[in-house]
Amino acid sequence: KDGKTNDALQYAAKAIPLLAVAAAASVMGTTWLSGFSSPAAQGVKLVYAGAIAGIISRTFCAPIEMVSTVMMCRGDAVTSMTDELKKTWQKEGFRGMFKGNGANCLKVAPSRGTQFLVYEFVKRKMLVAGVGLAAGASAGSLHAGSRLFAGGVAGMVAAGIVYPLEVVKTMLTLYPDKCKSI
Repeated sequence: KDGKTNDALQYAAKAIPLLAVAAAASVMGTTWLSGFSSPAAQGVKLVYAGAIAGIISRTFCAPIEMVSTVMMCRGDAVTSMTDELKKTWQKEGFRGMFKGNGANCLKVAPSRGTQFLVYEFVKRKMLVAGVGLAAGASAGSLHAGSRLFAGGVAGMVAAGIVYPLEVVKTMLTLYPDKCKSI
């Protein structure tokens, strides 16, 4: 147990400076982007916001994502989520809980960024065309079905763009001994 705890502390000691640099870069990027207001800059802001949101959410959920991927692919070989988490912790420690997370973040950043951008694009095009406007609502708002449609289109476009990275993430999660990096 001491070896696993020591490994986890060493891994955390390496990760903390990297996370601090990433957080500082995010703050600087956000501050820099706030000064721009052109349509292109607005698109970059949407992609950036989606990418950061996706990376943060996937990293916090990485152990659950890892177990769900293992359970989907190994089926009956896995008895339960908690058993798989325990087994991974005992075998690989803290680092094992986040296997495949780098590829997952590389996959989710463009996916969420694309979703944010395409969602807003489709909504604006629908507003300009006068399609799906909410009745009796303030001018320029879409009803729920139109927003759902825009979200569906955004999700399909994003999935098509990042599908190859899903394969890489799955391979890294299922075969960490054979696949050492992206």
